[in-house]
Formats: sequence, structure tokens, C-alpha cells
Amino acid sequence: MKTNPFALVAAFSLAVAGLNSGCQSSSGGYGGLSSPELVLTDYKQAALEIAGELVVHPSIAKFEAQNGAKPRLDIGRIRVATKNPVSVHQFAERVMEVLLDSGQITLVAHDEAAVKANGLENFLKDSKITLSDQADFYLEGAIDQSNLRGGGKIETTYSFFLRLNDRNRSQIWKRTHDIEKHGVTNNRRGGVGLF
Repeated sequence: MKTNPFALVAAFSLAVAGLNSGCQSSSGGYGGLSSPELVLTDYKQAALEIAGELVVHPSIAKFEAQNGAKPRLDIGRIRVATKNPVSVHQFAERVMEVLLDSGQITLVAHDEAAVKANGLENFLKDSKITLSDQADFYLEGAIDQSNLRGGGKIETTYSFFLRLNDRNRSQIWKRTHDIEKHGVTNNRRGGVGLF
């Protein structure tokens, strides 16, 4: 009897798919295809959650009605304290997207993305006053990581943190959003594996 190689590959694929059908998304479960590293959807989720709460905070939401202009926000440093690679740029870009899409904030910052968002002419309009001096609020943050290991499994928690300060640098708002990632340890190499 002759065996069709394509039938064997198809049967093997179905068997592997059946074994992995218990896998959950990047934020859940100890599935066979999970990874403890962040992906683009994680950055989007964290930015949407945190920045989405910021734009409805009374300091931002009521600012234009009270002052006749949109609040000017300077996005400052985002500190990173992680062992695994993290893209601060991805997180900052997603936060700026949420803030700009809200239509409630004018970004005042010194990075290239903010210059493009506000238009170069507006950015260079007043050369005597630095843009950070014009800001009504200052946003800064951090991305931290913690790991729990046990039973050949690892749970990595990434904490995204943003804090809003007023002109006097007094904190008026802060939020943290955690993203949990699961993987398994590979004892032979001491690293984290996908299986």
C-alpha cells in the first residue's frame, strides 16, 4: 500500500492543531504557542486603555471650556525597566494616536512625530519661547516588567504607567495597565521557549 505524503502532513497538522487548541491569546493561558514578549496589539491595548482614560479626565475634558483653547500637552520621557526588549517608540506612538484622535489635545513636544502631528510651521512659529514652556500639562511614564517562574512555566507582567502633571509639576492623574504574557522555561538552555 502506497502512503500519500500530503495526507501524512495534513494528519500531522490536524494533530498539532488539536494539541494547541487550548492556547489562549497573548494575555492568557499557558498554551504551546505563547511568548513572553510584547507584540503591536499589546502596545495598542495599553495605549488605548490608559490614554483613553486620560482624555475623559476633567483636567483635560473641561480645559477648553474653561480656558478657551485646547490643553497643550508635552510628552516627556518614558522610562523602561525591563529585561525583555520593549519598544518605547511603539507605545509612545500609540498614545499620541489616541490623544490626537480625541481632538481634545494639542501636542507640544520635541520629537519628530509631534512635529509632524502639529505641522512644522506651527512648531517653529515662536522661536523665543520654548515649546515645553508653553505646555499646560506634562505626560511622562514608565514600562516595568516582573516575572514569576514555577513548574517550568513563566508569567511575565508588563506594567505600562502614565502620569499627568500640571505646569507646577504636581501630579494630577496617573494610571497603570498590566499585560500578562505566559511561556514555558527551557531548562536545557535556561531561557524561555515557545513549547
